[in-house]
Amino acid sequence: MLLFGYECIKFSIRGSDRVADELRTASTHRAFAAGTCLPTEHQLAQDFGVSRSVVREAVLSHLAGATKRLA
Repeated sequence: MLLFGYECIKFSIRGSDRVADELRTASTHRAFAAGTCLPTEHQLAQDFGVSRSVVREAVLSHLAGATKRLA
């Protein structure tokens, strides 16, 4: 598609990055009580409208970020 004579480039955030950001935001705002479990991978996938592998990648990314902050 051309816009003002230039080709439009669509940039999109990866699904796993979006889910990881949402999980980070939720944990920052204490949406999950200390000591409780996250919803299941299947439930998170349904809630975000993504595949379970995307959720898995997001959770691993989120955990890696949390580990870096604790170090």
